[in-house]
Amino acid sequence: MFHPDTQTLIDHWHSLPRKSGLPMRARFDPSRLGPLVPWLLAARFEREGFVLRLLGEALREASALAPGQRLTGLFADGADATAVHASAMEAIVRHQPMVISAQSLEGTPAELCLLPFRSANERPDRLIGLIRMASSDALEAPLRLQFIEARACETPAIQALRLAAIDGRRLG
Repeated sequence: MFHPDTQTLIDHWHSLPRKSGLPMRARFDPSRLGPLVPWLLAARFEREGFVLRLLGEALREASALAPGQRLTGLFADGADATAVHASAMEAIVRHQPMVISAQSLEGTPAELCLLPFRSANERPDRLIGLIRMASSDALEAPLRLQFIEARACETPAIQALRLAAIDGRRLG
């Protein structure tokens, strides 16, 4: 079970129209997420990894990161950064959200949700992310996380609707 805000973001992603398995980044409207916006991030895959394009105000202040820096800069050491990069790539390849369980260096539990998107040129190379801490009271800047595990969020199966009866008469 994920943080309720993480689940809200995943549900929003599932509701977006998609082509080739992924929604377009342009279809994502952060204003529909209200209080989550200050903790959102946007990243693009480039040669050097996932580079931050936008950061919500609270995340920017807490992490001391800025656009142009790597997504993995949120994590404390190189091994964690490698695991985060692999998880982000898995989200893109599998066309599924990934939720990374982590903790701050002070031990506060955290989640990083990564949602894959297609860019305007149809490439699956964009991520929208959300950081949620178990407690914002324990935040000490700069926020640095330690990787615990990553989990793929399975896309809910959508069953085809079938008409079973009309006026009490069973069909097919």
